[in-house]
Amino acid sequence: MSNSGQTLKAKAKLPILFIGDICVYYAALLLMLLVRYGEINPASPIFSAHLTPFTVGLAGWLLIYYIGGMYEKIILRSKRALNQRFFVLTLLGGLLLILLLYFVPSFTVAPKTNFFIFLAIFAVANYAWRRGFNIILGLWSGVTKQRLLLIGTNDAAQEIARHITEHPHLGYELAIWHKEPHMEKEQTPEEFAQLLASNGVLSVIAPAELNHDPHALRLLYQAFLQGIEIISLSDFYERLFDRVSLADLEDAWILARLPRGARSYQALKYPLEFLLALVLLIILSPMLLLAGVAVKLTSSGPALYIQERVGQHGKAFKLYKFRSMYHDTARNPDAAANNPTWSNGSGDNRVTPVGRILRATHVDEFPQLFNILRGEMSFIGPRPERPEFTKGLEQKIPYYELRYLLKPGITGWAQINYRYGASVEDAYQKLQYEIYYLKNRSLLLDTGILAKTIKRLFVNNS
Repeated sequence: MSNSGQTLKAKAKLPILFIGDICVYYAALLLMLLVRYGEINPASPIFSAHLTPFTVGLAGWLLIYYIGGMYEKIILRSKRALNQRFFVLTLLGGLLLILLLYFVPSFTVAPKTNFFIFLAIFAVANYAWRRGFNIILGLWSGVTKQRLLLIGTNDAAQEIARHITEHPHLGYELAIWHKEPHMEKEQTPEEFAQLLASNGVLSVIAPAELNHDPHALRLLYQAFLQGIEIISLSDFYERLFDRVSLADLEDAWILARLPRGARSYQALKYPLEFLLALVLLIILSPMLLLAGVAVKLTSSGPALYIQERVGQHGKAFKLYKFRSMYHDTARNPDAAANNPTWSNGSGDNRVTPVGRILRATHVDEFPQLFNILRGEMSFIGPRPERPEFTKGLEQKIPYYELRYLLKPGITGWAQINYRYGASVEDAYQKLQYEIYYLKNRSLLLDTGILAKTIKRLFVNNS
């Protein structure tokens, strides 16, 4: 397959899957109307009576699919993963739809028979579509797996090799691992192209240092002319892990790849977040009051915990949380915020019984809505750290200061993809996700992060 074909397939497959789900959904609706009423007439009252509620139901269905992971890469490669999720999530979407049909007064559909006919058609058709799409992907590539030549042995290259070997369902196979960070000087471009062809290599993963090697560039150029995809190691790492490799990061990459953000995105984000934070504060005010009273009555100390954190451009601000730890120094040496210690998450013995509930439900974070109203925080962004920690992290972790380009967030790409941070190594790993978000941020990505955050509230509180 050509370089352009491989790139198109990698970028287009999930959007195609998403659009296909929508098409199958409406096709199932039309087929249900044909079975039930013997005709499909867009001008008829029956058609219009079904179109609106089923369209609203589609939005909920797609959200359930997204939260449930039906648009993750593993679904495209693993029949087992598809089977484990598809039918449960389809039934949940069906349950949401029938609740809409029964309990929204303006929806005049009598759903009992219609709903079950639709659900049966959609479940069968959409499962067939998804299985067929996976098969088509394999036929399109012409091989079961995409065979790779990996160059180099830095930390990122070793992580890629290990991950591909341990996760064959991803569809990659390491055909050749050239463990030297340079290419043999005696090898001609024609010999290199023949090596790739004889091993069925479709893509070459090249580290950044080869950009300074004229001989290596000639070899890669010849491979490119033969239709081989040439991918930088940093780009492939990002594609594979949805994070950026600090081990392969250079100043030139940062200057070329990290935009300041689209003007439309920046212009829309703060007003939308301000409005959403205000609405949530009004809606959640009874819960906030109850949480504050529960904290106050069950342990000594203030209900709110106010702590200095580092925000955008390295400026300090006061972060608000419901207090979840004991306030006496006997049980919590950091009660006065003058003895900074990493938290161990849910296993921290400084946390009160009520605090464990607040942390598990993330209610302790809700007062940060006031920080959003004040313009100090965002819904989506890196978690703000205490200045006592950031001073050391800036010295130990390369490019740590990049996270200050963004407003800190209540949730973020790192929070939904990595465990609770409690060490320098955790901060290193989370920074890789934060730089990924900095590079790819958009309203669409923000919406996905919020959806996955909601999923963690109800499904995974680890």
